[in-house]
Amino acid sequence: MKIYAALLSIHDFFHFASKDYGGGVTEKVIHNTALMYSLNRHIPTLQRVASGNIPHYEEDLERFQIYSTPAQLSTNEAVLGLQKIDWHIFGGMIKITYNSVDSPLVFSMEGPSFLREVSPSLKEAVPKMGSYLKLPPLSNFNFFTIGGKGPNIVRIGKKLPAARVSYTEVKDVVEKTGRFKASHLINLLDLPYSTKLRSGTIIRIPPSPITMAAELEGAYLEGCIGNKKVFIAKPSIERFSGVFK
Repeated sequence: MKIYAALLSIHDFFHFASKDYGGGVTEKVIHNTALMYSLNRHIPTLQRVASGNIPHYEEDLERFQIYSTPAQLSTNEAVLGLQKIDWHIFGGMIKITYNSVDSPLVFSMEGPSFLREVSPSLKEAVPKMGSYLKLPPLSNFNFFTIGGKGPNIVRIGKKLPAARVSYTEVKDVVEKTGRFKASHLINLLDLPYSTKLRSGTIIRIPPSPITMAAELEGAYLEGCIGNKKVFIAKPSIERFSGVFK
């Protein structure tokens, strides 16, 4: 079973509404649900041109051939072209405002006086103002993959900004059981029922919370990147049957 440490560098502004305090706030985490859809783009049944407003997460889990942990913001290195470079610049979130046009405004602009005669209850509308706190281009994220490498160029999330990914193979991987501190963020829903969370910090982000600095007890994979040991929580074989075929 091949395991890789991955570094993803986003080459455009990146945002999603993980919180809303009068404006959309982007968490410094990428959910592994979004990552797995990007890394498994070679599977035709996962590529839906239109699927309505109902997600297909549960039915897609067994189709994934590459599992990904959630990704955490990194400020140490970036991917440019085919190379990783030292990267110690991160200026924080950037606030970008927007306005949007809703359907009542469109109708009222097409002929308000006529439309009011047809529908007296129709009201004037104004553009909806708002803002997002976005991550700037060359924001970088670390995560692990199980089952192989994904593409070197991906599009990530709903807005599909392009990103470059670099992979480093984890060597000398052995499976163990016991208490360990995970080297990555954890989506607890991905783990076997027998794995127990002993400590950690919860990050609330759709579609399910993520745990950081997690100490767990259960099955895990231990390996090396150079002289550094890494500890990766083993996901549920039943939940991700396509990864463990």
